[in-house]
Amino acid sequence: MRRFFLGEPQDEPEAELSDALLPMAGVALLVLIMLMMGAPDLMSKTSVKVNVPKAHVMETELEDAITLTLTRDGQVYLYDDPIDRRKLRDTIRILQLQDTVAPFYRLVIIRADEGVAFGQVLELLDASKKAGSKRVALAVVQEREEARP
Repeated sequence: MRRFFLGEPQDEPEAELSDALLPMAGVALLVLIMLMMGAPDLMSKTSVKVNVPKAHVMETELEDAITLTLTRDGQVYLYDDPIDRRKLRDTIRILQLQDTVAPFYRLVIIRADEGVAFGQVLELLDASKKAGSKRVALAVVQEREEARP
């Protein structure tokens, strides 16, 4: 088929680029939506479930942190692996030394079930500090304020 533009015949292009991009854009959008829905599960560094207390806090960006989890029954986990409390300080120290840019500034996050005695949480905090960690945080869930009329 020939077209005339300003009196001159021109050949019609065989395939439009937009016709080929439309299905790809749909697939990309679908993948993006799936990633957004699964992001909270993907961002979690550990699969050990604990009932973390709620507090009025601001959320922060996740970084490559060392995650300690203390369950209601007193078991301590480093990421997803159970760890003996006696080896905890040395293990945290080794993990901190792996950071060659800023050793001991890697964030240590302590996640504890809200039913755990405060003394047990302090033991983990103390082990982290004795390992040389400069940055230690306690994990909480952001408490949602209800809308007031």
